[in-house]
Amino acid sequence: MPDYHLAQINIAKFRKSRAHPDNRDFYAAIESVHKAADEHAGFVWRWTEDDMPVAIRQFRNPKITINMTVWESLEALGAFAYRQSNHKTVFARKDDWFEPLPVSVALWWVPAGHLPSIEEGKERLDYLETHGPSERAFTFKERFPAPVSVQR
Repeated sequence: MPDYHLAQINIAKFRKSRAHPDNRDFYAAIESVHKAADEHAGFVWRWTEDDMPVAIRQFRNPKITINMTVWESLEALGAFAYRQSNHKTVFARKDDWFEPLPVSVALWWVPAGHLPSIEEGKERLDYLETHGPSERAFTFKERFPAPVSVQR
């Protein structure tokens, strides 16, 4: 097992209220995306919306929706995000449902076995927006390798 896994958070802000009928197609499609992620090679963990009230408080916006996952590698996440058909279909329609945000995705390395909190994910997004990509928080476009473990 690798010493580090890749955590990712992505947020989106609905154009209309979360419960608005215009968002039905999103909600109808997202469960198949979650199921595909759960079954995808390299998938480790996914935050569930059971804690959405915590997330709404953290982001101070009831229109925010959050996806946070952990993957074995950047390659595994990339294969899912850019090649999995259900995800590609939903991603292609994101402008139908969501407003553009200055920063909506952050990636960072976590020790294998660590499951990030919403607070941690928000801190990484905020860091990326304030400081730009670094080893602390980065993007697919500007990637950073996993930390090197020292073998004793």
